[in-house]
Amino acid sequence: ASRFRKMKKMGLPDDAVKHKMMAEGVDDKIISAVVGGDPPAAAPAPPKPSPAVAVPGLSADEEAIAGRFRKMLKMGLPNDAVQHKMMAEGVDDNIIQSVLGGHEP
Repeated sequence: ASRFRKMKKMGLPDDAVKHKMMAEGVDDKIISAVVGGDPPAAAPAPPKPSPAVAVPGLSADEEAIAGRFRKMLKMGLPNDAVQHKMMAEGVDDNIIQSVLGGHEP
C-alpha cells in the first residue's frame, strides 16, 4: 500500500491510482484505505460518449482523437506526458497543437 500512497503523494489522480491497484489485484479494503471513498464497484458503467464538437481547423474525426487527450490533461496528467503519448500514437501535429495549445471545443 505504501507504493500506491507514494503515487498519490506524487500528484497522480485518485482514479489513476485506483485503476493501477485494481489492475494488480489489490483487495478492495486496501484500495478504499489508500484512495478513500467507497470500494470500487465490480464493473463500472461505461461513460456515455459525448458528441464531438469541432474546433476550427479540426475535422470531426480529428476532434474525436483530440478529445481523448484533452481528457488526460483534464485528469491532471502533465503536458509532456500527454504530448509523448500523442507522438507515440502518431497523432498529427495540428491535433497536438490544438490539444496542448488549449483550444477547447
